[in-house]
Amino acid sequence: MWRAIALGAYRSMPLPVRRLCFAGDSRYCPVCESHVSRFVAAGVTGSRPDARCPVCGSEERQRIAMAFARSRTDLLSSRPKRLLHVGSSKCLEDRLGRVQSLEYVPADLEPVRGQIRVDITDLAFPAGHFDMVWCCHVLEHVVDDIGAMGELRRVLRPAGLGIIQVPISSEETIEDPSVVDPEERRLRFGQADHVRRYGRDFASRLESAGFSVDVVSPGDLLSEEERESMAIPDDEEVFACTNLETDVRG
Repeated sequence: MWRAIALGAYRSMPLPVRRLCFAGDSRYCPVCESHVSRFVAAGVTGSRPDARCPVCGSEERQRIAMAFARSRTDLLSSRPKRLLHVGSSKCLEDRLGRVQSLEYVPADLEPVRGQIRVDITDLAFPAGHFDMVWCCHVLEHVVDDIGAMGELRRVLRPAGLGIIQVPISSEETIEDPSVVDPEERRLRFGQADHVRRYGRDFASRLESAGFSVDVVSPGDLLSEEERESMAIPDDEEVFACTNLETDVRG
């Protein structure tokens, strides 16, 4: 049974059955709040063997972001608010869609599951429309990432919060707009549809778009025991971005 589950058969199981099959205390998912015996493999080749929650499907990026949202924001509170979520995932859509106080807008360039279609470089929302924006592993796919950051800032209310996540895989950002071949992009940027590798200078790029940036590491949010339980690596950071602009007429 465990071999079949490891190969992905668990995905066809009803959620209560998944909870029962994987019940245990070794791992905890803050998205679906499940305690399980283990996480399962994720990645194109299963290269991350302890990465995906078998109950809701969350991976490291969703779990650290939810841990951040729970401890550093009032996202799940009863205060009415609007959230634009670009690059949303089913596990978070399921969770956030149940928050009655939240006007939740999941979005993507190629929408699925009821998401709306958006071009992140030209968002069709008024200035200052959202209390929060959440952008998860999208900007590395966008040629004009600075323009996209500016749009996220524009639709965010003054002092509103952006939760921004990208993979950081070099000391400095590496990009070359002339590289359009998918195989060359894979070799240089890590994935065929990536247009750059982000480095430690990512925060300064966000600041150039009008954000104040706080780089939040897993260790800032969680104890070592909690990080182990959630299987979150030390480099899975959250960039918490506050909109410093006061003029949102544009």
